[in-house]
Amino acid sequence: MNTYETIDLNEYVRTGEGGTAITYTHKSRNTLAKLYNPGFEADRAVPEEFKRRALAFIEKVPEADTCLHGDLQIGNIIKMLPNV
Repeated sequence: MNTYETIDLNEYVRTGEGGTAITYTHKSRNTLAKLYNPGFEADRAVPEEFKRRALAFIEKVPEADTCLHGDLQIGNIIKMLPNV
């Protein structure tokens, strides 16, 4: 995803915090924003082999408008909305 949009955090509620980021969920519950902590460089935190395997996996899975990963909690359930 190479497109970005400006959001107003006043429209979001803080719903989670981890070692690398703080998660905010939109009041509509349709979107979330994950803001990484200063100094955390996600692209350097992951070994190249993991990046390669993740990208290979993404190429295999079908197109969808939802995503779920193994750390099941509400902040990790993502629903992508079409750009309006």
